[in-house]
Amino acid sequence: MPGFSRVVEVDGGRYLDGGASDSIPLRAFEDMGYQRNLVVLTQVEGYRKKPAGLVEKLAYALSLHKIPAMKKVMLNRADMYNTELDYVAAQQRAGAAYVLRPSVDLGVSRLERNPEKLQAMYDLGRADALAHLDEICAFLGR
Repeated sequence: MPGFSRVVEVDGGRYLDGGASDSIPLRAFEDMGYQRNLVVLTQVEGYRKKPAGLVEKLAYALSLHKIPAMKKVMLNRADMYNTELDYVAAQQRAGAAYVLRPSVDLGVSRLERNPEKLQAMYDLGRADALAHLDEICAFLGR
């Protein structure tokens, strides 16, 4: 989970969860040259990330005190994520992105541990993807 995962060192570089700084990497794929993108979101239409609350801010301050740049990213994550959602919506309207998201809010939190709820979310994702499969294939030109 961004902000609470351990730093991993690879070839002398220090890395954390990339989802913290680019939760919906649509622009990154466009920069790689992809012109039609399937964007899979985990939240229902209309979802907006809320700013970090007091407990989260304290947790980031304690866990990321040695990585101030990451702490800043995490404190601004809601604004960044919501800006990315706006960009995804614009690209969808322009016909450059197909967005697949849950059709129903099952109330599964990011810290969910209940196997039945997690299975229900998986099953919903699979059913939603199958329901849109013809449209996805047409969008991707397959």
